Amino acid sequence: MVEYIATYVAITVVSLWLDRKRPAASPVKLFMFVFLVYYGLGAPLYEMLFPRQHIDTNYYYTLLGYSACLLSMLVWSPKTDFRDIHFDGYSISKGYMLLFLAMLGTLGFTTLWIWQIGEIPIFSSDIEYARTVKAEGTYHIRQLTTLAVPVYYMMLAVVLNRKRALLALILTGLLLIGCIALQGYRTFFVSIIAVSAMIAYRVRKELFNVPFLVLSAVVMFLASVAYGYSRYLSGITTVKNMMNVYEYTAQNFFIRTTSLQRIVEYFPASEPYQYGYFYLRGFNFLIPGKQTGPGEWLKKEVFNLDFAGDGFNPGIIGEFYLNFGVLGIIFGMMFYGFIITASYGMFARGKSPGKLVFGACAYFYILLAMAPGLATTIVMLVWYGLLIFFFQLLFRVRIR
Repeated sequence: MVEYIATYVAITVVSLWLDRKRPAASPVKLFMFVFLVYYGLGAPLYEMLFPRQHIDTNYYYTLLGYSACLLSMLVWSPKTDFRDIHFDGYSISKGYMLLFLAMLGTLGFTTLWIWQIGEIPIFSSDIEYARTVKAEGTYHIRQLTTLAVPVYYMMLAVVLNRKRALLALILTGLLLIGCIALQGYRTFFVSIIAVSAMIAYRVRKELFNVPFLVLSAVVMFLASVAYGYSRYLSGITTVKNMMNVYEYTAQNFFIRTTSLQRIVEYFPASEPYQYGYFYLRGFNFLIPGKQTGPGEWLKKEVFNLDFAGDGFNPGIIGEFYLNFGVLGIIFGMMFYGFIITASYGMFARGKSPGKLVFGACAYFYILLAMAPGLATTIVMLVWYGLLIFFFQLLFRVRIR
């Protein structure tokens, strides 16, 4: 463990020195923070809590993935500051008309989704059971409930730039967050707040400072853990060996470590490498009926696990390993670093609200994919990309 910590610190210090000329909130530094939470602390924390468990392989693969991704990011990370965004031709009145129609769609699909599963998950006595087991096979409908999210993001950029009509947008945003929160899914709820903050920072940077951003990230993380634990407690009738709040919080740091350990033990000894087919499983969710997504496939068909909640999340390193082995970790994490910097580049240098919004969504979701992996994230980004392209076309069409 000592060697791991020393190597991890050395890689971090060298990378920070090489990234010293970039802003405090550069992609490299943000990646370091997210990786520390999801992976960096996991292995040593797990060994301290369970000293008899041997996880030497995890140390090696964690450091390998960390260094490969940082190397790629240091090569590809853009050095330019934010570019000006061109808001010409974006009418606030037309934007609100599109947002109103999209919100009708969101409300309609949310109602349909709740009707299909028979209850509102957030108000259920067992939130985990309601949002997973009862909602099985309804992913395509739940995806449609986010119809208004991209147009809301675009309107946020335009309204902040024009500095007017903000109250109506805030109220719409609260309604949208409420619709998403009813579903009981933490990621959707947090993403709206986080991406909105990113867009606000991009358009009105003068309203923010680094300490405020860091404090906001910490508060959001703690709130996310608190909500996750309350959701976990609601499954007391179906969960065996309930954890206390300290055990649950610690698990959030080392869950990727135990997932990686299980994957390394199973692939390719008991299950062959997937060679990319695992990513196609993510699109199974879009087919009506009870389809097996990547997490459910690992949970039920590979590991035969029984726990409350969604499927088994392999984590970004585990996902690359189960597809292509050790070489998958090296080249996969280098590719991961590239797409992080590419999405940040679109976010920072996009000259239209559409590019700005898609860049913000891609940057957030790709960074967050460190926890579950890219297989399920790809579907979300394709969906948002299509919506943003469609709404930007409508935004610019002149109505005679």
